[in-house]
Order: sequence, then C-alpha cells, then structure tokens
Amino acid sequence: MSADGKLQAHLRELKAAKAEFEHQLRRYADAAERNGGVLGASEADVRRLKKNLADIDAEISAIESSST
Repeated sequence: MSADGKLQAHLRELKAAKAEFEHQLRRYADAAERNGGVLGASEADVRRLKKNLADIDAEISAIESSST
C-alpha cells in the first residue's frame, strides 16, 4: 500500500472513531433529556469523549492540510 493509501486509510479510521464518539455523546444527551436533565454518564466520561473528539479533529485537520 502506498503512503497516500495508508494516509487515506488512517483518515477513514479517524472519521469512523469520531462518528462513534459523537454518537455516544448524542446518546448521553438524549438520555439526559429523557431523565429531566440528569446526566446518566459520569462527567469524566463526557469530558473524555469531548477531548477525544477534539484530538481527532486536530489530527484530521493536520492530515488534510498536509495532503493539499
């Protein structure tokens, strides 16, 4: 596999992981809405998911800007 192919595969994996983290955050938000604003997830878990999303966004941006 070429370097570009590996980079594209890595980018696809990052985007898939981002989608999973976003889905989990939506599930937490939906559950909180159903429970009258009470968050079922721990605050630490929500912070971890948000940090992971920010890290993934930064890596995706770096990859996309270096490949243009």
